Amino acid sequence: MIDLHNHIIYNVDDGSRSLEESMRMILAARDAGFTTICFTPHYMEDGYKTSKDELINKFNNIKYEVSLKAKNMQLFLGEEVMIFPTMDEKLDDYLCINATSYLLFELPLVEDVNYLTDTVYNLQAKNKTLILAHPERYDRSSEDYGFLKDLAKTGVLFQININSLNGQYGTEAKKVAIKLLHDDLVSFVATDSHRARDYKNSVKAYKKLRKLVSEEKFLELTELAPLNVLKDVEHDNWEFLNDKNRKNKFLLNLLYKLPFLIKWF
Repeated sequence: MIDLHNHIIYNVDDGSRSLEESMRMILAARDAGFTTICFTPHYMEDGYKTSKDELINKFNNIKYEVSLKAKNMQLFLGEEVMIFPTMDEKLDDYLCINATSYLLFELPLVEDVNYLTDTVYNLQAKNKTLILAHPERYDRSSEDYGFLKDLAKTGVLFQININSLNGQYGTEAKKVAIKLLHDDLVSFVATDSHRARDYKNSVKAYKKLRKLVSEEKFLELTELAPLNVLKDVEHDNWEFLNDKNRKNKFLLNLLYKLPFLIKWF
């Protein structure tokens, strides 16, 4: 599997606190079934903001340790960018995923931003394909699900956190994640791991995902779509396996229509 969202780079955000912890996370990822990881530390205009040189230096330090202890693991670098009004004017300040046209971004969890539409438009005008991190976690998503459907229509892709299916972020986030899967609006599933335990917990969550979607869709969410991003394949040119049964319609519909069952799933 490929993990497109995590916080493994050490001492740059609220993720790993040391090179040793970064290695524990990578080994936990390997044990959970991952073969490829793209590091995505936070970039925030008014918070975590690490220079590219420092990120690349720490990335290379980790790559060296991985070459000794987890030789087959493939590593890439990007950032998770907190939205801000002038994102399109400061593209040189932060990293897209593996230097591609794909940009992972996030919104404030609680507050709404009145410049979202303009920012998306301006970035797309500069040929960036936007991936919204953990859409299920935003308060607005549970209060106004139509907001996500409208955003998807603009071409924004969605990446849900796998541990949302474990209830790690609460019942509402779990409910929205299942709705997004039901509506076939999820392009990627990733871990957003901050600690090694997040990878360990993901094992159970990925088993739940296998119950919700077909094997073909599971492969698409965890490997094929992320690989297209890393290779910078234009979204309109993505090709997947022919999959007429893209999801387990019975289970997804049951959870979708009877949300009180979600807590038991």
